[in-house]
Amino acid sequence: MRVWCLKEIASDLKDKKTTEYSQPTTEDYFDKDKYKQQREDERYSPPKNVSGINLRSLQDALMEINDNIQADANLTSDPCYFSTRDLSTIRWVIKHTEIPSWLNQPSPIFGDAAAGKVCLADWISFFTIFMPFAIVELDQNNQHKLVNLWYHLAMLTDIAMDYITDQNKIHRYLFHLTSYQSNIAESHPHLNLTPNQHMAYHIPRQLQNFGPSNFLASWHFEQINGILQQCPTNNKIAQLDFTLLKHAGRASNLGVLLESTQLPPLLSKLTPI
Repeated sequence: MRVWCLKEIASDLKDKKTTEYSQPTTEDYFDKDKYKQQREDERYSPPKNVSGINLRSLQDALMEINDNIQADANLTSDPCYFSTRDLSTIRWVIKHTEIPSWLNQPSPIFGDAAAGKVCLADWISFFTIFMPFAIVELDQNNQHKLVNLWYHLAMLTDIAMDYITDQNKIHRYLFHLTSYQSNIAESHPHLNLTPNQHMAYHIPRQLQNFGPSNFLASWHFEQINGILQQCPTNNKIAQLDFTLLKHAGRASNLGVLLESTQLPPLLSKLTPI
């Protein structure tokens, strides 16, 4: 009894003719000079839905100021801002704060090397959930300045990770980011700027051109990398790429076979699965 009828299916697939489509030329629908002029007009003209504020010029000016501050900063290592007692308080808050199961919770030994690498989702939960509770418990001289600083940091993080964006939110993000940087420069002049603080000024342009950054966040790809790292390799990591390629080829071939009209009735019922 022939179950798969592989020869007949292969012959059927071989006789199928591929449809060829002519590739259109770009000259029919794309004018390079016109596109360049539109980009220049968009860059130097203020948005229509705001009151005379050129978002791109403002962002470029803020990035230039940020670069100048970073260039003037010394290259010495920054002292630790939080004391051991403060770190213990932060860990106590993390341990005793109950959050929904779908949110990430940082390690109870947050800040210790034994806790491992802190992922992006943990940082977001730490800034927006746990740290606002811990601030009021910290023993700081100018606590009102610290509260104000972390308020702006939590707000700009929340706006950056929102699934909906508009021109108003972009302006609010710039306001909180500028206020956050100003508070750091005023309250803690000994702290050097970090590359992340510079990269934060690129987010408004990303929000305006590509929409919410949550859909473009790299942690989705990092999550896939984490899934792949958990795959059993049987101590043959060098063969992992070939194994993935082989299984992908098998799945593709099986998909083609299941589309054939010559499958046995029993297997045809399994096709939707």
